[in-house]
Amino acid sequence: MSAPQKGSNLFAFGWRVVLLVAAAVLAWQVITTGLGDHYAQRLEQGDDTVLAQVLTWRPSHPEALYRQALRLLAESDDTEGDGRETALSRAYRADPTDARPLIEIAALRFRAEQPEQADALMEIAAALAPADPGVQLQMAAYWDQRQQPERALQHLSTALEVDRSLRREIFPALLQVAEQPARRGLLRPFATSSTSWWPSFFGYLSREAETIEAVRFAYNLRRLAPPEVMTDEERAAYVRRLQKDGLIGEAYLIWVNGLDSVELGQLGLLYNGGFELPLSNEGFGWTLQRSPRVEARPLATQGAVGERALLLRFRALETRFSGLQQPLFLQPGTYRLSGRVRPKGLESVGGLQWRLTCRSPETTLLGESPRFLGSGEWRDFAFDFEVPPDCQYQLLVLASAGRRAFELEMNGVIWLDDMKITRTLGLDAASRADALLRDGAPGTETLPDVSTDELQ
Repeated sequence: MSAPQKGSNLFAFGWRVVLLVAAAVLAWQVITTGLGDHYAQRLEQGDDTVLAQVLTWRPSHPEALYRQALRLLAESDDTEGDGRETALSRAYRADPTDARPLIEIAALRFRAEQPEQADALMEIAAALAPADPGVQLQMAAYWDQRQQPERALQHLSTALEVDRSLRREIFPALLQVAEQPARRGLLRPFATSSTSWWPSFFGYLSREAETIEAVRFAYNLRRLAPPEVMTDEERAAYVRRLQKDGLIGEAYLIWVNGLDSVELGQLGLLYNGGFELPLSNEGFGWTLQRSPRVEARPLATQGAVGERALLLRFRALETRFSGLQQPLFLQPGTYRLSGRVRPKGLESVGGLQWRLTCRSPETTLLGESPRFLGSGEWRDFAFDFEVPPDCQYQLLVLASAGRRAFELEMNGVIWLDDMKITRTLGLDAASRADALLRDGAPGTETLPDVSTDELQ
């Protein structure tokens, strides 16, 4: 073999070696990257058992370094602060946009009685993650520990703005603030602004607060906001709580002050008695218990006084109906309830009737209408009643008149219209006799109580 040919073969062999080595290195990088990505993905999904594998294949992986630092924090005592801070610093250098290592370092500095440095680190962390709800919760916990509740609440507010699901976790903490008289004022910045979570929190507060004082304080704070900020839902929640606590006069005034000009036009001793407006299901308006077997809608119909009357349609109802109700705030005295009714194929042994009861201080039947069933044209009905001096709250209910199970079954339609309550000079002899019978004269039955759960 000649020298030139031998040199050419050696050159070709060398290139093959280089190519093989490069291919091996490339394959190793592919394997390393693939395994690193695989374990990193499992770690990010919450599998901490692969932490060692991630650090083996990806030693600078930011999340792995942060988890490793957290593990060191949990396993070390306070005398080993330098080592823990070093681990956290390494995690932060791997990803300078991650605020979490800085928050942990700030906690170490605070426990080491270096509050100024800790505060500075928390400020940097807040700037790095202004919309991360997890970071905001950590910030809130830190400032609460630093006894700066205003800043803590501001971070809780930011977390709520970003993540609605945190309401279940944070609202109980805000409730505790509202129930402490010395701290209630901390809620003012949120109540007096258009904070998105406040209406939902006020509804929660209205339901869960132990006393009305906390709810009333929050409501009065809300009144300091621009008029357009308070929602109808907030006002309705406050009225419901006042009704629940028996503060009927206050509840009525709040409800009336929330009515618009059209609704005020339907105001009387009985609200929306002509059913010209939809059923409001709140305050001192008509409420209807939801049922797949009962339909209720104000509709135009022949013979109605005004533009509409109320259609009630029953479809194979087998249980007691007491779903159409209106709470009343009548002063002591004598009254007449009147209206118009048109049953249309209302099949029922017991039928329907209006019942008016006193609800506070105890439940007492004040009056009832004739029973409605069958079919017929529009006709008038009325009954007189007296509100005694100690009766603070009344409830008008359209209810099943039957008492036995077979009397409660109901199918068909009934129309109602032009209902009103007017004052009278007194009860006639027949009405007084009925009242005496209802008060427990021999031979009378006690009527079943009417549930008002839907009003609470």
